[in-house]
Amino acid sequence: MRIRIQQLALAFLLVLPGTTQADTGWFMHPFGELRSYHGDFLNVCSDEGQGACRTVNHVLVAGDSFYGKQRLALHRLDDGWTLELWDIDLPLDVQTPFALSVDGQALDIDPAAWSDITHDGIRIAQTLSIVDPVTAAPAVEAMRRGFFLTVTHEAGQAVFSLRGLIAAQTAIDRHLGRISE
Repeated sequence: MRIRIQQLALAFLLVLPGTTQADTGWFMHPFGELRSYHGDFLNVCSDEGQGACRTVNHVLVAGDSFYGKQRLALHRLDDGWTLELWDIDLPLDVQTPFALSVDGQALDIDPAAWSDITHDGIRIAQTLSIVDPVTAAPAVEAMRRGFFLTVTHEAGQAVFSLRGLIAAQTAIDRHLGRISE
């Protein structure tokens, strides 16, 4: 009976929304960035919180705690969110657009939407972006409703947990005054 109660308690904890103690608020990082954690996402606002904001999900490898192997970033612009994907296994000069699926459901993204230039005009090796928020919006909305984003590309695939994405985006929008408390 005791084991069954422990199993039920564990199952209950696994279905709770992704929250951690770090979800409670923003903090100033030594890099001069305002940051907060939400599930598997890290929010970063540059210039001590006065600059551009993004939410990031890193796929870390054993022994790594910073860059990891893959990164999903959503940058908040005035008219929506852009999408940026980086994978260390990609060639420096990525040519082939990525294919995305959320929980196994393929997303219909025009291959011409992908760019090797980020939303702020910088070319980052091993990275492709959807820099137009209107074009990125359907993918971002699908991600908000899903559990996992799978990115398939010329070097393989990456799987990102979407736990905490809605909370992360909401926190950024609150910080920027786009929505009230």
